[in-house]
Amino acid sequence: MFNLDQILRQAQGGEAIDNLARQFGLSQQQAASAVEAMMPAFQMGLQRQAQDAGSLGNLFGEIAQGRFGAAYDDPSAVTAAQGNEVLSQLFGGKETSRAVAQQAAAMSGVSSSIIKAMLPVVASMLLGGMFKSASSQGLGGIF
Repeated sequence: MFNLDQILRQAQGGEAIDNLARQFGLSQQQAASAVEAMMPAFQMGLQRQAQDAGSLGNLFGEIAQGRFGAAYDDPSAVTAAQGNEVLSQLFGGKETSRAVAQQAAAMSGVSSSIIKAMLPVVASMLLGGMFKSASSQGLGGIF
């Protein structure tokens, strides 16, 4: 499976956390803490997808389309709409996304409203990184 922490560390030329901090008016430490608090939810969402062949196929379809590849490289290419599609797929609904935001806020000390806004951006970067990884490593990079 993908190493989500590594994907984010390498995203946007290694500047993803700094870019998130600027975009959301946070310190670099706050942005890093917020992202770190989100990672378990993204891991669990991906694991949930892996347990259902249809859901996994849909997720791989999203990754294979490559429409998130730009988000991995370019902070201006990230759209909340695309990220919200990913969140819906990973978490199953807005209630779960809200719960993820509340949990990440409690863990990171960053407000839940900022976490809610960050979630789709981070989701877009992660799928973009998965696309880049799968493109460079083939299907072996996925498993």
